Amino acid sequence: MCALPAKTSTILNFIADLFESKASLSTARVYTVAIGNMHRENDYANPTLDDIIQRALNGYQRLIVKKPDARTPITPVLMKRMKEALITTRWRNYDQRLFWAALCLAWNGFLRVSEYASPAPGRYDPNRTLRCGDCTVTPDQVCVQLRVSKTDQFGHGYELKLSKTSDETCPVHAMNAFWTMRTKLGMTSKPLFMFQDGTFLTNKIVDDLLKHLLKDIPDAKFTSHSLRIGAATTAAVNNVPVEEIKKAGRWKSNAFAAYIRGKVPLTGLGQVGKV
Repeated sequence: MCALPAKTSTILNFIADLFESKASLSTARVYTVAIGNMHRENDYANPTLDDIIQRALNGYQRLIVKKPDARTPITPVLMKRMKEALITTRWRNYDQRLFWAALCLAWNGFLRVSEYASPAPGRYDPNRTLRCGDCTVTPDQVCVQLRVSKTDQFGHGYELKLSKTSDETCPVHAMNAFWTMRTKLGMTSKPLFMFQDGTFLTNKIVDDLLKHLLKDIPDAKFTSHSLRIGAATTAAVNNVPVEEIKKAGRWKSNAFAAYIRGKVPLTGLGQVGKV
């Protein structure tokens, strides 16, 4: 332990050592805060508030190399492939329709899995989970009232409108096919994506579904977020304006840019959202 008060140069050297050891930025900040607390507890001024220390931490953030996102985007071609694979399964017709409706809704709506799936097979959050009563399904449009999302922590909600498209990933067609069966179960206060045995669609189920339907694709990493990544990538490749992509995915910043991958086959997204 160094003598107090610590010199600015000593703290800078400590931060440099953390960087060389490949410690994360959060670790560097935690240690820096601890140094500041130690000084305050011993009635010394907090040296970590010095502008040069703060600039060093900002530089740390810019220089640290982030691991590349290894998640594989779901492209229109892969959506079609999943549909074909889903049809060949021996799963119940209800389950097939549920899975395809969830995939099409998530992909066309740029949805995070938390916006349409439940936290556990036997549990859902009435304040967050998408419920049957949150949806309006017509032959030409699907309207979904998202209760809350990552960028809507105060629960103002977001009205998502998906229009009918002419391709195989049409969310309106998929939702109509599932809707006729789902409404027969009743319990509209329960999650939209509920199985006939009363259990709910979860993040893990979506992850496992993607891996199963696309198991023949080598060197790929599919997760539920692959749908959102694929939607953003497809929109970018089809020259959809940046502001429209941000609105479609409910991004408040340019963070969506990290989702954009290389070239993917065409076909547009029929998404129109309104706050």
